[in-house]
Amino acid sequence: MLGTLVNGASLARELEPLLRLGHEVLPPRMAEFAPAAGLGPIDRVMEGDPSEVGHRSSGGMRMSASKPVRTVPDVKVAVAALPRAIPEIAHELAARIMAELRTRR
Repeated sequence: MLGTLVNGASLARELEPLLRLGHEVLPPRMAEFAPAAGLGPIDRVMEGDPSEVGHRSSGGMRMSASKPVRTVPDVKVAVAALPRAIPEIAHELAARIMAELRTRR
């Protein structure tokens, strides 16, 4: 069975370049940015370390529904502060995604 292994660190690594790209295309006059992220479909997503693929890795998160996981854009960040804040934002979004995935076991 094919699937996807994710953990907070791997999601944060994937989100950082996306946030940087998003920052680059923001309109010049935009003062604030409300980041959000999602993951889908999740029907074959399991918690685990993707860097361990090919080695023995354990995971136990199997989703029964494929409804995407989405974070809520509930915190605004000043666009000027965004470049420095991207690693922290990526980790927060990843933590929120992982928390939601765990509730759907």
